[in-house]
Amino acid sequence: GYRHRGPHGDDARRRYYVRDVAGVRVAQLHLYILPAVAWDEHLAFRDALRADDRLAAAYAVEKLRVARLVAWDKPAYSELKGPFIRRVLDRW
Repeated sequence: GYRHRGPHGDDARRRYYVRDVAGVRVAQLHLYILPAVAWDEHLAFRDALRADDRLAAAYAVEKLRVARLVAWDKPAYSELKGPFIRRVLDRW
């Protein structure tokens, strides 16, 4: 029941699939053809959040702040979270 949406973002090694039920998005799936720098970054960010409860809490606050600003605009949501994520990755 997933629809392939093609390469996602600027990474040609990333594939994106979505599943909608009655017109409502219920799941999304991102797949990477390895090796992929973006995959490594996702894992590094995840590991940083798991290793530091304060950082994870700060990210939760950031996500809420950004969501309040952009509501359901997913591209804007991702873009506005970007600087926080980049700072974490640059430190990690």
